[in-house]
Amino acid sequence: MKLLRKKSLWPYFMLTFLAVFSFFAISKQIKTVQAESIKGEHLITFYDRGTTSSILTDAKTLRDAIKEAKINLDQSDIVEPSLDEQLVSSNYDVNIYRARPVTIIDGPTRIRVMTAYQTAKQIADSVGIKLYSEDLTTMSLSSDLASDGAGLNMTITRAKTIKANIYGKDLELKTQAKTVQDFIDEKKLTLSENDRVSMNLSSPISENMTLKIWREGKQTVSADEEIEFGVEEIKDANRYIGYREISSQGKKGIRNVTYEVEIKNGEIISRNQISSVIITDPVKEIIIVGIKYNGPDFKSTETKQLWLTNSGISQLDWGYVDFIISKESNWNPNSVNRSSGACGLAQALPCSKVPGTPLDPIDNLKWANDYATKRYGSWEKAYNFWLVHKWW
Repeated sequence: MKLLRKKSLWPYFMLTFLAVFSFFAISKQIKTVQAESIKGEHLITFYDRGTTSSILTDAKTLRDAIKEAKINLDQSDIVEPSLDEQLVSSNYDVNIYRARPVTIIDGPTRIRVMTAYQTAKQIADSVGIKLYSEDLTTMSLSSDLASDGAGLNMTITRAKTIKANIYGKDLELKTQAKTVQDFIDEKKLTLSENDRVSMNLSSPISENMTLKIWREGKQTVSADEEIEFGVEEIKDANRYIGYREISSQGKKGIRNVTYEVEIKNGEIISRNQISSVIITDPVKEIIIVGIKYNGPDFKSTETKQLWLTNSGISQLDWGYVDFIISKESNWNPNSVNRSSGACGLAQALPCSKVPGTPLDPIDNLKWANDYATKRYGSWEKAYNFWLVHKWW
């Protein structure tokens, strides 16, 4: 009978150990290479005449990134943000506005330009044409291909200028009114039984005509007063929270205000405003505000718990909140749905619903808590709704 000889297992153990060691070593090398390749890169998405394209680049400026993407620009094309924008963020959305022919029709004057500007004021400013707030502009497709080419016509209907003396104050005003009565209505003048007008109310308005309005009896005084400008904040998801820059400086307007005063023994005993005519419109101030989150790692449990605690959400609801937020944004506070515009942890739609800073995780969760309790009655009911509909 032949005896079987027992084989040693040591070579198999050594082979297995070497295979596992090699696997982990190669994995570590791959991760290192990936980390080095990602470091310093920017994801840039271009929107150009209805088409969308994206590149990963380590370019320093947007101009360099566009060259790398092999996007050809004409001299009159406009890019937002600007071509010399320094690339500091990891993601950028870039709009390219292509120049097209526009014929500006200003009375007998016709000016043809190639421009990418979108508003009438921008187009007029680009060729040195002054537009007043009372002027009207209309945009239409050119019907005369032979004369205007395949472009747009921008027709300016100029307001008439009249010289008005309103309650003792000489003013030069512009108007689109057809008659004196239309002018009074346009300027929001309220005439009393003691007021007088130098022309019939049905008289037509003509260029450089003179009109006088006064009040018989009580004395009137007029003064120019400043109008405070408004402020509009434009939220920029490419800039981090804390970034704030004035894009367009605001400017105060001026209005002429007339008061009826009653004087007794040399002193004013009553004063009532009877008219207010805007002479110069205020210019709104535009401020760019960064809303991109740049805080702790949003995937860590400690960070989630910190956000939930600071948002005021009851700990009993954290499980429901975690499920919904995980489905909506995977706990990424900078998540933005490009097709719908929904943003932040809870994917608020529209993004402007969120008070404060929409991409700030705590502001977004505070809004979500209010939304869940008011719309559904509780986070549990919101969770049950999500299970059925796959949205909330």
